[in-house]
Amino acid sequence: MGPKGPIREEAGKVLTVNLKGRPAFEVDDQSTLIYLLLLQKDLWMEKVFVENLYYLHGYWAGLVDRYEEMIEKYHPGYLGDERRSFVTHFVGCKPCGSYGDYPVERCLSSIEMDFNFVDNQVLKLYRLVAGGGGLW
Repeated sequence: MGPKGPIREEAGKVLTVNLKGRPAFEVDDQSTLIYLLLLQKDLWMEKVFVENLYYLHGYWAGLVDRYEEMIEKYHPGYLGDERRSFVTHFVGCKPCGSYGDYPVERCLSSIEMDFNFVDNQVLKLYRLVAGGGGLW
C-alpha cells in the first residue's frame, strides 16, 4: 500500500470509522477492498461472496501466541472474538535479512507456528498433527 507515512495513517482512520469492528491502524489492502465493495454495492456485491466465518485478516504479533486458546474455544459458525484469521499478516517481519520491525528469530518461529496451525486444520481430517504430536 506504499511507504509508511501520514497518507496511510489517514486512510486507515477512514477505514476504521466505516468498517465495524476494524481496529485502528494504517490502511491495508483487505479493508480497502471491503470498503470499496460497500461503497459501490450496486456495482460489485452481486458478483462477490464475502466470507464472514473468519476474520478477514489478523496481525501475527497478536495472533500466533493465542492459537492453542483459539483451538479450545473455536466453534464453527460462531461469530465472536475467537474467529480464526483467514489470512495472517506478517507485517514488519523481514526474514530475508533486510531492515525489519521485529527480530528475525521471533518472526521465523511465529511463521512456523502459523504454518503448523494451518497445516493441522487439514491434517486433523486424517487424525494427524504437525510437530510430532503437539501443535508446534
